[in-house]
Order: sequence, then C-alpha cells, then structure tokens
Amino acid sequence: MPNDTEKSVVPIPASTVLLIRDIDDGLEVFMVERSSKMHFASALVFPGGMVDPEDSEAAVLERTDGIEGLSAAAAALRIAAVRETFEESGVVLARHAGVETVLEGDEAAAFYEKYHAPLNAGDVDWPEIVVAEDLILSCDRLAYFAHWITPEGRPKRFDTHFFLARMPRRQNAVHDGGESVHSVWVRPADGMALGESGERNVMFPTQMNLSKLSSSETVDAAIEAANANEVVTVQPKPQYIDGDRDRVMAIPAEAGYGAARFRFTDNKLIPVD
Repeated sequence: MPNDTEKSVVPIPASTVLLIRDIDDGLEVFMVERSSKMHFASALVFPGGMVDPEDSEAAVLERTDGIEGLSAAAAALRIAAVRETFEESGVVLARHAGVETVLEGDEAAAFYEKYHAPLNAGDVDWPEIVVAEDLILSCDRLAYFAHWITPEGRPKRFDTHFFLARMPRRQNAVHDGGESVHSVWVRPADGMALGESGERNVMFPTQMNLSKLSSSETVDAAIEAANANEVVTVQPKPQYIDGDRDRVMAIPAEAGYGAARFRFTDNKLIPVD
C-alpha cells in the first residue's frame, strides 16, 4: 500500500497528441524516442508534455478555435497540446486570422525555421509567437481520445490527456533533437510490436493507446470514433492473478481497451480477462 507521503503526490496536468495520417492500407501515427536525459528515458512515445501557465494567458485564449464552452483547465490542455506538438514535432496546428486552413508548404517551413529553435531554447514564448504572427490555434482539429493518470505511489505522477490530430498536409513531422532523439511514422500494430520485441521501450499506457488506435483503419474512422465515444479516466491499479502472484494492471472495463485487466510481461500486453 502506498504511504501517506506517496499518496500526497499530485499528478501534473499534461497533454499528448497522436498525429495520424492515412497510408495505402491503414493509418500511421507519429512517435518520438525520448532522450536518455529525460523522464521516461529512451521510451517511444507520442509528442506531448506538461501544461504551462502560458497556456492559460488571455492573449492565447482569445486566439483559439475549439475551446468554446470548455473550462479553463480543459482549454489549457488543448492549447498545451498544440504548443507541444510544435515544440516536439515541428507541426503547426494553427492558421492565420482570416484564413481557413492551417499553415502548410513554404509558409509552414518558414514558421518552423523562424520559431522552433528559439521557442525550445526559451528565447521566445508561445503567446509572443501567437500574437506576432496573428495566429489562430486550431484546437478544433483535436479529438479527445484518452485520459490516463499515473498510479498512486509513484514518485512522479502525470494527469495526461491524449488527443488525436490529422497530420496537416504539406508539413513535416520531425523530432526536436533535444528532448527527443529519434522519430518514426508507424502503424499502431507495428508500434506495439517494437515494444514487444524489446527493440523500443514502449510503456504500458502507450501500448494500450496504440492498441486502441489500431481498431480504426483510417484517420476519418479514428477521429469519428474518438468524437463518438466518452473518454473514461484510467488510473491503473496493480492486482495479482489468482494463485500465482503475477502482477497485472486493472483498468475500467468501460474505458474501451477490450478488457479490464492486463499483464505487461516481457514487453507483451496480455489481456487477463
């Protein structure tokens, strides 16, 4: 049982984005490999990170689509998702005021060259960029996909919200070379296989969300399913299989992962129920 100190660790709000695109026989998702110096070192993950105070600044809120009617916290999560997508993959989910489509082609490339390195170096902040470039953040392109909270008892915990986003045309997704050192477009099933083989470190929540995404054959189908299904919060709880003391992780059956208990052994995700 976690002690009182462990219970007091408050999960840190975070946003993660599954950039997805259609291919001839299915869909692919963009993933990055964390630097060995980062939390979750060397793990293959979706781009994302912690919510920052600047994600709630008025200058940004008033220049964001898709947050109407949301709480301040929910709006900040989506703004963080757009910001982190640019910081970690260079993809701009934003448009200029008065323009219907997101940045693409030469314009997106120029934006990347001008702001990506300075933003990650802390030489400029996101609200400054949004105002200077007269941007409208396209949170309306995000589909709410999943919500996971790190189990109690861990020294560092995250309250992570996962969003799907269609990869904008005529943009390039790349790892940042700092927090992430490698990147790959991969079919969800192939991403799971990389973890199962031990070729990459693919953590339990990532494996689970790759599995969930693999049930959709196209980007349209994935986004439609995400918009149609209620997101159920998952905070895994360790349990033991009757009789053999193998630890499994219990999650809500209604969360949409096909089972309520999973063994994560030898990098393999095995439903128990």
